[in-house]
Amino acid sequence: SGEGSIFVTDVEEAPAVKEPYQSIYTENKEINYTPGQDVSFDISYTTSDKTNGLPGLELRVHYDSSVLTPVGTNNGFTANTNISYNLLLDPLLFDDLQNSDNDTNTDKYISIAWIDYHSEFPGGELPAKLAQLTFETSSDAIDSITGDPISTSINFTSGATAENYDFLDSTTTLK
Repeated sequence: SGEGSIFVTDVEEAPAVKEPYQSIYTENKEINYTPGQDVSFDISYTTSDKTNGLPGLELRVHYDSSVLTPVGTNNGFTANTNISYNLLLDPLLFDDLQNSDNDTNTDKYISIAWIDYHSEFPGGELPAKLAQLTFETSSDAIDSITGDPISTSINFTSGATAENYDFLDSTTTLK
C-alpha cells in the first residue's frame, strides 16, 4: 500500500436499492424557510411498480433538532384522511443513536407507521399524498457570514417496508 494511494476498498458504497421499492418524497427537493417561523410541506408516496395495495410502511423522518422542532400534538404530523389503512401508529420521536440515515447532521427522527391488514395501503392513485409535516425553525438558524438561513436536511428512510419491497431513501433540503 503506497502512500497517498486510494483503493476501491477505501470507498464505502451505498447498497443499491432493489426493485420493487417503496418511496417517500417531497414535491420540491429544496424548500425555502424563514428562521424562527414554521415550515410545512407535504410528503408523497409511490412504489416503483405502481402497486397501491400493500400492507403498509414504517417511515422515519430524520432532522437536525438544533434547527428544527416538530410542531403540534402529533409531532408535526397531519395525516391525509383519504389514505387507506387500518392503523396509523402515533408519530413518535427518537434519538438517532444508530445514525440510520448515514447523516451525522441529523440527530432525531419521527417514526410513523401505516398498517393495513387487507393490503390496501395507500389505495387510490399513485403517487399519493400521505401527510403534511410541520416544523418550527430556530431563529438562530442563520449563517453568521451571509445572513442566509442555514441549510439543513430532512432525510426519509424506512424502519420496515412491505414484504419483498425495498425502500428508496430520499432527502429534502431546507434553506
